Amino acid sequence: MQTAVRQIVKSPSVLMALKNSSPNGLLFSAAIIGGINLLGFSITAATKTHKLTDLFGTGAFVASAAASAYVNGVHAHPWSRPFILSAAVSIWGIRLAGHLFERILTSPKDPRLEKFMPKKGEKWLDSSGSNFPLNLAGFWMIQAAWAWVVSLPVTMANFNPVASTQRLGMGGRVALLTFAGGFAFEAIADWQKRSFKKNPANKGKWIDQGVWSVSRHPNYFGELLIWSSLFFASVPALRGPRQVLIGAVSPLFISGLILYVSGIPLLEDKMNKDHGQDEKYLKYKETTPLLVPYCKWLRIPGLPY
Repeated sequence: MQTAVRQIVKSPSVLMALKNSSPNGLLFSAAIIGGINLLGFSITAATKTHKLTDLFGTGAFVASAAASAYVNGVHAHPWSRPFILSAAVSIWGIRLAGHLFERILTSPKDPRLEKFMPKKGEKWLDSSGSNFPLNLAGFWMIQAAWAWVVSLPVTMANFNPVASTQRLGMGGRVALLTFAGGFAFEAIADWQKRSFKKNPANKGKWIDQGVWSVSRHPNYFGELLIWSSLFFASVPALRGPRQVLIGAVSPLFISGLILYVSGIPLLEDKMNKDHGQDEKYLKYKETTPLLVPYCKWLRIPGLPY
């Protein structure tokens, strides 16, 4: 992953050609993120292992932010708004990629991804099985689209020449503080859960300690706070209402994904299946907010949990 990013950054002629073909950065970001995910898919399909999936998927965010900052000379202005936005994405991505990579290395398999891998003796494109590698390619395409959409505001901010020397105002500093809070909340939640699961005495149990005692999904709360903060911090660097509307798709998309698709619903269903008959779990569920800490009264529309 790191080698791939270095090769991209060391190819200025390729990067500048991509930049010139994409004045707002969207095609540029799509090419970088698509290239990283294509490489990840190729390695995964060749080795038939999913251990690099999250490393490439999250690394694509970092590659896009770093490359778009580099080609626009943002790195020459380390206190500018675009530089700080790109640095924030990179810090988030490196931390999360490391966490996910360590997790998959210590796990025998990932149930989310096993269905994309062929069983022993299964032929390619067997629709009665995994339909390998077609379904796997579809997964990687969705992963690339996720990174591209969520990166929209930071990409466009990097490609605004007027913003290359723009510093954070009071609103931007507040957004940066909320980003830091979300980052800390997500990192602490991941660390606490990893430590909890490493203890053999906790096998088959759910975590209700630390930040998990004030939210059933504190890592997702941190994630939503991170991308909402980055969007609001990027707004002054976006060119007009149209780009602001495009950038707003980022927090809306990640919120929809976590709240209604592949985040909270899947985990809540699994927890109910595993612990739904346990009175202690039912008590924990009754007294602990679903997402926002200390806000048990808050109900998210469309969620029955």
